[in-house]
Amino acid sequence: SAFRLDGVTAGALALALTFALLSSAGFEGAAAVGEETRNPRKAIPLALIWTIVLTSAFFIFVTTIAVWAFGEAPNQMQKFVASGSLPADIANIYVSAGIGDFITLGGAISSFACMIALQVAGGRIIYAFARDGIVPSRLQVLSPRDTPVVASMVVGAIAIILVIFAVLVTGAQAFSAFELTSDLAGVVFIGAYVAACAAAAIVLWRQERGRAWALLPVTGILVLIIILALQVFPLATGWELIAPLLGLAVLLGGGIFGFLRGHRANA
Repeated sequence: SAFRLDGVTAGALALALTFALLSSAGFEGAAAVGEETRNPRKAIPLALIWTIVLTSAFFIFVTTIAVWAFGEAPNQMQKFVASGSLPADIANIYVSAGIGDFITLGGAISSFACMIALQVAGGRIIYAFARDGIVPSRLQVLSPRDTPVVASMVVGAIAIILVIFAVLVTGAQAFSAFELTSDLAGVVFIGAYVAACAAAAIVLWRQERGRAWALLPVTGILVLIIILALQVFPLATGWELIAPLLGLAVLLGGGIFGFLRGHRANA
């Protein structure tokens, strides 16, 4: 069977867990539009649950088919690992040469949907921070359609700067630039999820009936910290070291800034 753990190192397992985490990253985006949703207490939880269920099933199915398509022999698995675009290579092998280029193009175009989702969620989160006085008030400016246009533009600008930075640091190697930004996103997402689990644990613990449920987010924190530790250690070298260090710096700086500004806003 191709699905055995014999010889799998902790680093490889961490990479797989990080990939699984990033595959589901952003599932909580529906919560960012809670103020614009009808009956959010019912619609948002349903959206979150079904997003996790459907995307997990989809990625497990696609990954299983990809492993079977490449084969289970060691040399075949090496080709699987080295593939820059699994769907494209599979299409070239089983359909026709050149078809993979169209699939890769479609994947590149679909990545813009991820950027749109990021701007939708990120813009509204920054808008909420501005409304609460944590970040400058000019970031809560709305468009005529009540969209947080300034905050969304800031999110887009940050994304463009990160892409340019990744391209320059990696010597304009496309896959390396993608790897750097993905690793950075993985560290930041893990930190954000740890913070969310900690907040959930505190809220549940303050409710006497929910104290038993507080174990769930605490367990999530432990799992996420283990994934983060396996991803960061042993420390990489060269440009590969940038992602974990920059990600940890963003989390630490953001946490300190949010703590200080939050206390000032509530004073």
